Parts: sequence; structure tokens; C-alpha cells
Amino acid sequence: QNNSKSEITIYPNPSSGKFQISMRNIQDGENFNLEVFNMQGKQIYQSSNLVSEIELTNQPKGIYLLKIYDGQSVLFEKIFIQ
Repeated sequence: QNNSKSEITIYPNPSSGKFQISMRNIQDGENFNLEVFNMQGKQIYQSSNLVSEIELTNQPKGIYLLKIYDGQSVLFEKIFIQ
């Protein structure tokens, strides 16, 4: 569920494994935790810093779940590697 007050855009989606993350309305000092899971539920990427790019080119083609937690709400997005 997307209850985040921040606007988050992930592009291009689908991609070859490099995803850009654009965030608006970020408050100073806001903490983010970003995780990516494969369809088996295994965590394949994690960052506790605000990142602008995710590099997943070493992962096989398929659907992945991106989870962003900003300390108050959680955003889930599907990302596709082709």
C-alpha cells in the first residue's frame, strides 16, 4: 500500500537491470530503507541510504518486488528485468 507522502518514481521499468529512483517531497533527515526481493521472497538488494540508482544487472530476467520504507509508511512496486 502506498501511503507515503513522498512521490517515488522508478524508471525505466522494465529495464535491463539498472533502475533510476526519483523521489520528491523528501523531508530533511527522512530515513529510507530500500529492499528488493525476487519472486521466491529472497532479499537480493538492500540499502539504508537514499539512492538514486539500483544496479541489478547480475540478476536473471523476471519480476522483482521493490520495498521502500520511509519510517512511517511502506511502498511496494514491481520492477521488471528483461
